[in-house]
Amino acid sequence: MSRVGGSSPGRSLRAEATSRADAARRGIRRRKAVRMPAPLPPPVWPFGLLLARDARAEGWGGRLQSAARRRELVKVRPGVYIASERWSAMSPEDRHRARIRAAALVCENIIFSHQSAAVVHGLPVLRSRLVRLHTLQLTPAGSGSRGDITVHAFSGDPDIVVRDGVRVTSPARTVLDLARTLPHGEALAAADAAIRPASSLGSTHGAGAPMCSLSELADRAHAVADARGGRAVALVVDEADPRSGSLGESLARSLFLRLGAPRPELQTAHRDDAGLIGYSDFFWRDLGVVGEFDGRLKYGADNPSGLPPEEVVYREKRREDRLRRVVRHVFRFGWDELQDPPRLAGLLQAAGIPLDRRLRASSAHLRRVGSAPQPT
Repeated sequence: MSRVGGSSPGRSLRAEATSRADAARRGIRRRKAVRMPAPLPPPVWPFGLLLARDARAEGWGGRLQSAARRRELVKVRPGVYIASERWSAMSPEDRHRARIRAAALVCENIIFSHQSAAVVHGLPVLRSRLVRLHTLQLTPAGSGSRGDITVHAFSGDPDIVVRDGVRVTSPARTVLDLARTLPHGEALAAADAAIRPASSLGSTHGAGAPMCSLSELADRAHAVADARGGRAVALVVDEADPRSGSLGESLARSLFLRLGAPRPELQTAHRDDAGLIGYSDFFWRDLGVVGEFDGRLKYGADNPSGLPPEEVVYREKRREDRLRRVVRHVFRFGWDELQDPPRLAGLLQAAGIPLDRRLRASSAHLRRVGSAPQPT
């Protein structure tokens, strides 16, 4: 006998069995979902750092190690990782900041100093100096190296401030430390930047306020005058000038001194009948000579003006044409000349700038300008 609108018992049993099997499979999937590790926590601000200890606590330590083996992650330091794509996009300065942050996350009470403190404060540092981290430590063992960290022994007040969540030496203390340990030109660049009024409204030192004052640097230089490195500190502070516009310009001023050239005026305004022409990097007023430092970023696609490179070149050519009508001579130089002092000396002499042997002799204490060119 057939059943109208119904189904056979065999078919019902098969359907019920199938339904139970489907439910069982769904249950297995649900149980697996419950046992899966928790999702990755948000990276540590602001560099996207991932901590191995967090991975182990959350149950995804194996996944982190696998990602590192596949080169999806870069080990910033033992126990701290960052996405490879993000690391590749970072500038050398940002990579150094990320390494500082990573060290602070795994090392308690660490104090960063010298080049590392300079990077945190935004002071200019040659990129060749960013290979190692620099820290202060109160230790009787003296200074030394531990892996990628150079430890500087200190006594007394380390003069610590907190920037971007890490402890660093103050800007003034940082400048003095650099003056004791780096060539004159590199330390001078840091000093110039530290006393230059801030141009960013987001400055942690206040809108328009410099990181420190020239008088503060002078007082500190006087206090360490008889200590080791005191003479080097005084030479940097004596030449510090907030009008110096870049790392390259500061290095050039140091090299001018070493070559025995007279000190130029900085950022001098030049005008003609049409109005303001612009501001020169260096001006020897008595000689009617202008010197211009050409940093590589000035004409690149990412130049500060935001204009196309060809427009930047055109405007600079027009500016120089006007400038040549109101001064006797204009010469240009760049990173290549900073690395070749005799070549720069030739440019100065060709422009009619005397190189005084007596001045050169009195500047013999100025150590060699740093050897790594860097766009600025």
